[in-house]
Amino acid sequence: MRAKTIIFTCIITSFLTSTYVAPSGVSAAPAVMSLVTSSAIVVFTDGTGPVNPRDPDNPTEDSEENPTGTGATGPLTIDYISTISFGTQSVTSTETTYSAQILKPYLQVSDRRGLATGAGWKVQASAALFANGASQTLVGAKITLTSGEALSGTDGSSGGLNTISNVVIKTDETNTAVLTASSGQGVGTWIERWYPTNSGTATANDNVRLTVPPNPPVGSYTATITWSLIDAP
Repeated sequence: MRAKTIIFTCIITSFLTSTYVAPSGVSAAPAVMSLVTSSAIVVFTDGTGPVNPRDPDNPTEDSEENPTGTGATGPLTIDYISTISFGTQSVTSTETTYSAQILKPYLQVSDRRGLATGAGWKVQASAALFANGASQTLVGAKITLTSGEALSGTDGSSGGLNTISNVVIKTDETNTAVLTASSGQGVGTWIERWYPTNSGTATANDNVRLTVPPNPPVGSYTATITWSLIDAP
């Protein structure tokens, strides 16, 4: 009787193991019969065309008030620089400082060299003598730019460049550093703006000033300022 019980158990176990059927409605996963690859390609080169001047209030947008830029082309360019007027003034017998009439002057630079971390750059300015049509000059005059603020044209953020708090441009054609992007900085479009201290109510710009020696000859004077963009900090 014991032997029959053992044989029966073995037969049942074998039957259950060999006749399993998958539940109804479940199918086997499809098999991958062929697997190949292809390529997607894009090539970038240095930027070349001119960059439109940006809005100094909102550097991520093109300017509507200053639509004409320098037209400079290439991967590293000065795109815009404001013309500065100090108005009509009376002659004085002492050295006098005048505030600019322009309330939103700015400088715009674009670095499109395609360097992921940036190689850096530097802007310098030099000025010739103020001269009038009678060959008279304002020897010793100087232009001072203070409290400049650098803003990114990508997201409008500040603090990404090295601004110089007090830039003095002498009218003797010597170069003066204005703005610097260290290595790892300055990729894309940037502006530096010099707004008056009280920009909401100001009628003149106390952060852009002209200092003139005593007793200037009467006349209308113009000075040429040369802005240089150096491809290293």
